[in-house]
Amino acid sequence: MNTNQSSPGRAFSLIGTFASKRIKLLLSILVLSFGSTAAFAVAPVFTLQPDLSSTGSTGVASPLINANFDYVVILSTSGGATTGVTTLKTNLPVGITLVSITPLTGFTCTSAIVAGVTTVTCTTATAIAVGFWGQHILTVKATTLGAKVISSSVSGGGGTTVTASLTTPAVVNTAPDIAISLVQPVPTFKATALSEISVTIKNQGTRANEKDLYFSMSLPAGVTVSKNAFQRNADSWDCVMGAPSTLYCWSVIRLSVGASNTIRIPITPLANTVGVQIAAFTANVFNVPFDLNRTNDTTSMTPTGIVTTLSLGSISDPAYSTVPTANNPYAKPILNPATIPQFAMPLPNLLHPSNVLNYWFSGNLLNLDIKQIKSPILPPGFPVTDVFTYGYRYPAQTIIARSTEPTLNLSGLGQPLSIQYNDTRTQTRHLLPVDKSIHGAMGGEPEIRSVTHLHGIKKVDQSSDGYPEAWLSPNGQTGDQFSMPPTVGYNPAAFNYPNNQEATLLWYHDHTLGMTRLDVYSGLAGLYVVRDDNEMAKIAANQLPSGPYEIPLLLQDRMFHTDGSLAYPDVAPAGTTSSATGKPIPSPSMQPEFFGNVMVVNGVSWPYLEVEPRRYRFRVLNGSNSRFYTLKIETCPVTPAGGVPQPCATPRTFKVIGTEGGFLNAPVTVSSLTVAPAERYDLIVDFTGVAAGTKFTLTNYANSPFQGIPAAGAATTIVTGIDDRLVEFRVNQPLSAKPNAVIPASLRLAAVPALTPTAGIPVRQVMLADNTDEFGRVVPSLGTLAGGLKGWMDPITEQPKAGTIETWEIYNASTDSHPIHLHGGHFQLLNRQTYGAAAPDTTPLQEKTWKDTIIAHPSQITRIKVKFDNAGLFAWHCHILEHEDHDMMRPLNVLP
Repeated sequence: MNTNQSSPGRAFSLIGTFASKRIKLLLSILVLSFGSTAAFAVAPVFTLQPDLSSTGSTGVASPLINANFDYVVILSTSGGATTGVTTLKTNLPVGITLVSITPLTGFTCTSAIVAGVTTVTCTTATAIAVGFWGQHILTVKATTLGAKVISSSVSGGGGTTVTASLTTPAVVNTAPDIAISLVQPVPTFKATALSEISVTIKNQGTRANEKDLYFSMSLPAGVTVSKNAFQRNADSWDCVMGAPSTLYCWSVIRLSVGASNTIRIPITPLANTVGVQIAAFTANVFNVPFDLNRTNDTTSMTPTGIVTTLSLGSISDPAYSTVPTANNPYAKPILNPATIPQFAMPLPNLLHPSNVLNYWFSGNLLNLDIKQIKSPILPPGFPVTDVFTYGYRYPAQTIIARSTEPTLNLSGLGQPLSIQYNDTRTQTRHLLPVDKSIHGAMGGEPEIRSVTHLHGIKKVDQSSDGYPEAWLSPNGQTGDQFSMPPTVGYNPAAFNYPNNQEATLLWYHDHTLGMTRLDVYSGLAGLYVVRDDNEMAKIAANQLPSGPYEIPLLLQDRMFHTDGSLAYPDVAPAGTTSSATGKPIPSPSMQPEFFGNVMVVNGVSWPYLEVEPRRYRFRVLNGSNSRFYTLKIETCPVTPAGGVPQPCATPRTFKVIGTEGGFLNAPVTVSSLTVAPAERYDLIVDFTGVAAGTKFTLTNYANSPFQGIPAAGAATTIVTGIDDRLVEFRVNQPLSAKPNAVIPASLRLAAVPALTPTAGIPVRQVMLADNTDEFGRVVPSLGTLAGGLKGWMDPITEQPKAGTIETWEIYNASTDSHPIHLHGGHFQLLNRQTYGAAAPDTTPLQEKTWKDTIIAHPSQITRIKVKFDNAGLFAWHCHILEHEDHDMMRPLNVLP
């Protein structure tokens, strides 16, 4: 930057810009004042300050020979008004001709050509007021090849002349020719069923596009799109709906000569369109610099035939009502999962920028609206699904934070984060049947209410933890423990997250008393990624896969009605009776667990992922209500149409590098991995050297309900071809130029510290066991060995002190394995020991680090060492959400 500085005074700026997506050059011109206290005299002087960065000139296309482009002069004042005549002069060199002038208001322009140089002179005698900003546009044409130098000057106005020049990129004789085309919807239109229209963008020109690609698509009457779900079709595209009925999409793709890219747009005909032929869809590609062939920038497609009626196969299930009632309008046919094509939709990457919320531009405060949207969970040919979500995507948008833990934040990039959760839902009835006989839902509480818990956050204040009774509803009702000051619209104050912990994967989800299972199932869950200096250094050194090679896997199971809506069991379980007091069996009624018959990963049923022959990092979260997963990566036979699915075989090993508490000391190689609800694991899967065309399947071998790893030959409840298959990996992408990541033998800056229990504190002995309620329904419960089973409202028995480390012994006298989660304290697994065994079992290497959720198996004692950080009122519970809601949760009061 060249600067001639003197005393402060008035200021102008002159920006020379190549428009038509153009180079911008900032020229700041100071009008300086000189004088003394005795006699003030003004002697203006202009000072030139070129500054490219301030105008954000990036991604500029080279000018095309014989094509028009704009040179823009921006004049602004900030110090005082001009006096006399102000002159703007621009010299266009040989090879640049003037086409037209769009002058600033009040300026008069003339042009003259001398020795091939065109001089454009624009003047005004009108004073230019302080605070003025305006554009002076010269449309020009390049007539010869090579770089050109254009100069501009400003003079008069009471000051001296200042000149600046701008060198254009080389003028070239090649250009992109971007064409757009549409194909017929697949499958053909059926009312309320999802179809896809493929939009293909192809470069038929002689050079690559040098700007982002944009297109619009006008939608005819009678159809809708699944808003904010378009990135599911191709991670390189993102779209939004504009008005009226116009879809706008953009991509950072640069298409080389002859290359093309396709995005599939989800389209759903409305219910009232049966028998109607949908009118034409029109698409237009725009904003392509120097795309001279405009004839192929617009295309239309009229769907053939008429919209027909959707008819889907159903199944009967005794857990679901078939006749709607006033209290239970959810009785509808259950969709047959065998009719749903598997591996028909691509896996969305929840770390793709379109799915991520970064908060650095919002003052460390995020506003997240809780709302109801539609999302295409099922493949084309099936209806879209109403869900609840945070933000405007399903699953909820991923939040990426940076650790503030001092030893992992030497870069100083770590920041705390505040999130304002705004429940904007206008509905009064839940998406799912609500059992109002259980604690937390029986006192006239509204069905629409929420409180959010960031699962796994360390050192959080109790007011930001998401205590189950601290819920609030959009109508202004609040739970008994709601103490945060309300803001506009009855929203709570922002929740504050310190991010004082290692790099890891957390998740945020609803935690409302008596409603958690329904709210999470309906969609109120999202990922929260904490990065730290150690992880970022490993990514920079290519020791961890990153970018498109780092992909979360949010595992869930769901059931659907034939209209696409979420289905949830509502019939009282077998063995229930009217209570001794004569109360009828509740309808809808609580279930002991829920196991869906459709496997959903990252919000899509049975997706596929196309991969390169390289290493990938998968961030696994079990986000299911009750289902455990024992994961393997196998080759699975293709099931022919109408055939019987065959078991998978040949498991492939993979590496575990971390858990919900952060990195392990070193990678652990496994061939299978059991993941309980709410547990997270960080995996490396290596496809290096795999032959093109090979397919692998991420499979599941965990029983439902899960009662521990089954012995060889034990009975299983896995349904081959349904809940044993999750994602298909297709090794069919060419190896990119990015080097394959090399995973280091050591993952941490320092080994996982061994916790030493605080002296003088006795071992805390808690228990898990089954109870029954007045209707004979199973009520999984927590308690102590000394005091027996307790409910949520019983006096608090777990009251450790902040700053202490305790040993907990968890005795599981129930028949199920339970994932136990503690708020307010992170822990390490000490060991597990079967009742009556002489010695504990060997602790799996992948569990030898920090944890916030641990599996307690039946007939075992699970021992953990817990470190309690902040004082406050928290909770501990089983993370099988049906258990948590009924009544397997207890307060945890950490004393100061």
